[in-house]
Amino acid sequence: MSFKSSVLYRIIQRDNPGEHYVFGTMHLNNEDAYTHADLAKKYIQSTNYYYAEMDLFAAEQNSLLHHFLLPEGQTLKDLFSARHYQKIENIISKSFNIDLSLLDRFIPFQVQTILSESLLRGNNAAPLDYYLWKFASEEGKYMGGVESLETQIKVLQQIPLAYQIKSLKSLCKNIQTFKQKMETLSNAYRKGDVQLIYRLSKKQTGSLRKLLIEDRNIYMGQKIFDSLSFGPSFFAVGAGHLYGKTGILAALKRQKCKVTAVYQ
Repeated sequence: MSFKSSVLYRIIQRDNPGEHYVFGTMHLNNEDAYTHADLAKKYIQSTNYYYAEMDLFAAEQNSLLHHFLLPEGQTLKDLFSARHYQKIENIISKSFNIDLSLLDRFIPFQVQTILSESLLRGNNAAPLDYYLWKFASEEGKYMGGVESLETQIKVLQQIPLAYQIKSLKSLCKNIQTFKQKMETLSNAYRKGDVQLIYRLSKKQTGSLRKLLIEDRNIYMGQKIFDSLSFGPSFFAVGAGHLYGKTGILAALKRQKCKVTAVYQ
């Protein structure tokens, strides 16, 4: 199922004249991420409800740090041989200017997330998803999340530690390739190329694609559809969840919704 490429889509439900919007966002604060911020704000103002991928109020009110930490008494050093750890530590220091010892309690998945964000760090005060959440809140919208905080934590907990270790090792073996992929992702978002973002996300998640993308798309697509009856709504979810046969846009179209790309 194909769609004209954009990061913003108008959703009209059959027999319901109200207009809703689904926007693909990014958890980055660089200029590429903010390319479409004003477009999003324009349509947030035209709706009554704002749903982020998860309820960010709940995220702020709960201490999430412990979900990203290794079990008590365990560190990253325990997951690698001394030789491998030293090599990874040197590569991360040289390539990212980050002291791995400061991240020693984090699970490898979170270390990789921190490295990714360090490559695409910008000058805006907050990542785009948080910026839009704050804007919608200040506009007096009814606020909510497409997924619950508990659901996202449960997904995180299902990522096998062995997979995380292998992924971090692979990143450090192919630093230049990793940097190029992140730059390609950022550029694709600036251009509004959700097809490419989907393909990159699909490739990056590999054997975890079903857990991290497909199963969540089914849930989020249904949650969005069920929420349309409440009133004009704006949904901001990760851009990698929009496109593809199992993507949110296809799910809404299967529910007989009219899905149209919005550019201005």
